Amino acid sequence: MFSHLLSSQVNMIQIGDRLSMTGTTIHDSHAEILSRRCFIAFLYQQIQVIIDNNYQDRAEFILKVRDDGYGFCLKPGIKINLFISTAPCGDARVFMPNDSSDDDPHANRVSRGLLRAKIEAGEGTIPVRRGCSTLTWDGVLLGEQRLQFMSCSDKIAVWNVVGIQGSLLSHFIEPIYLDSLILGSLFNFSHLTRAVHGRLNMNFDSESLKKLPNPYKVNQHKVAKSLSKQQEYTRTLTKSPNYAINWIKGDTFPEIISCDTGKIYQNEEQYSRLSKKTFFQSFRTLLGRNTPKLCTSPLGLAIPTIYRDAKTSATNYLQARLLAVQSFAEQNLGDWIQVPAEVDLFGF
Repeated sequence: MFSHLLSSQVNMIQIGDRLSMTGTTIHDSHAEILSRRCFIAFLYQQIQVIIDNNYQDRAEFILKVRDDGYGFCLKPGIKINLFISTAPCGDARVFMPNDSSDDDPHANRVSRGLLRAKIEAGEGTIPVRRGCSTLTWDGVLLGEQRLQFMSCSDKIAVWNVVGIQGSLLSHFIEPIYLDSLILGSLFNFSHLTRAVHGRLNMNFDSESLKKLPNPYKVNQHKVAKSLSKQQEYTRTLTKSPNYAINWIKGDTFPEIISCDTGKIYQNEEQYSRLSKKTFFQSFRTLLGRNTPKLCTSPLGLAIPTIYRDAKTSATNYLQARLLAVQSFAEQNLGDWIQVPAEVDLFGF
């Protein structure tokens, strides 16, 4: 069975003066990122409905209660597949996207595999400079540092270690990994596989990856090209639009986000259902239901009031993420960019 729940549109990212301390701004609106956030929103919906039905199974549920009776996991046979039209930005895209050959004439080029960053108000990515990976709030707002976020290639690679459920949902759900990544066109198989999981799998002697806490692992999903002939994807020279569309199965209408404000298009007073603040509200609502089957995290049924506290209490998730990042550093591929800590200090 396949989950076809995700839909979004490729767009540019936010500018530094829109950096938010309230959790209401979508800072990265690339399609892969919004698609994952749509899936997270869908998982919150699933858990709420499962609890409402007193944990009784229904055909439309993709989750089930774990065998030990605590927390949730994917049902057997459920596979999560991500489709994107072209190669994800970063390491997967910068080398020969139109080359149909799998042979790499410059396989030993030092720039292969480097971590790369999206830059504010720009398109494309740049290599992450060593020693410049920590951004500060005042540095970004004063223009002394450019706001940067890790490329989609790099984020997908880390998802293959920590899962796509995110830190908050890891309090309730076992890691959920992609079964496949399907491309429409404009990619090179060798570069794509290196970028999304090869940079971790090629280094099995990594001391970091040997320390992954249970049940985290290095996932190697399938990679394939779409066989659909309905639309041929071609490279265009036009700039991406200043809005992003997201849709979740069951929606009557899609949600449209402004990439200039990171909030609802043409309505800055309203924030997206995919924002950190919305997810934190959903997380607190679940904890507030006071059901012992729900939570497997160190929080128990305590309800944090600060978003950062909820994230940092997901200790196994954070440990797995740290080890994945360390593995990149061990291979001299760069340092993972840390966004200003202030963006996670909002609360209720």
